[in-house]
Amino acid sequence: MLVAYPLNLTMFFRLPSALHDRDYPAHWLADVLFSILDNRVHTTARPPRIYPYSTKECNKTFANRRINIMPFVPEMRTLTALWLSELPFGLAQQPTPPKLNKIRRYSVHFTSTHWDGVTSMSVFNLLFAKETPLQLTFAVTLRKPGSNNCRPPLLFDEKQDTSPEAKALRTNCAIVSTWTWNAKEERGTFWMDEDTMETWLKEGDWRVTILRQDSWRLCAMPEALGTALRKEKFWIDRD
Repeated sequence: MLVAYPLNLTMFFRLPSALHDRDYPAHWLADVLFSILDNRVHTTARPPRIYPYSTKECNKTFANRRINIMPFVPEMRTLTALWLSELPFGLAQQPTPPKLNKIRRYSVHFTSTHWDGVTSMSVFNLLFAKETPLQLTFAVTLRKPGSNNCRPPLLFDEKQDTSPEAKALRTNCAIVSTWTWNAKEERGTFWMDEDTMETWLKEGDWRVTILRQDSWRLCAMPEALGTALRKEKFWIDRD
């Protein structure tokens, strides 16, 4: 199904400030952010299932259930570290975000891309995943980029793919929505917590590809993270 996804996760951090200005208590907002970082979100909300989104769809009532958002937590932790000083509240509980001197810029180079549609929209994300779950879930896609729909295996609601391969992928992947693309060099650049990245590199079997989130297709042959990754500068001076 076609679902528009024009925003990255930085848009979330504008919401707490706006709600605080409308007299929502700071400790309520802090608990929401903490729940996300701790991957303990319980909600009646669901990912969009149609596009354009209708009023009828917005008014649907779903059961309150835990939504596992683990693929988005690494980026949320990094973005929280960068945005926390701009928020009208702090975080007094664990897990706290990484320290700013642990945030580093990285880039990844792709040798084979296939955009599978228009490129004028901000619908492209980086998908990091362990090699075996990625291959088992998207075997056809790895041979021909753009051939599979990636949305069901990555969902965490009633519409999710419940196969063992999809479950393994959901618990061994990460999505980065905030990044820049250099078309000439075919290189994507992003910021990430150094400890997280070093964990992936030490495990040795992580891959990186490009996922578009309007048609949910893979747009690049997965690259070995240890080969494609380039370590660049830190967010702040470490001296």
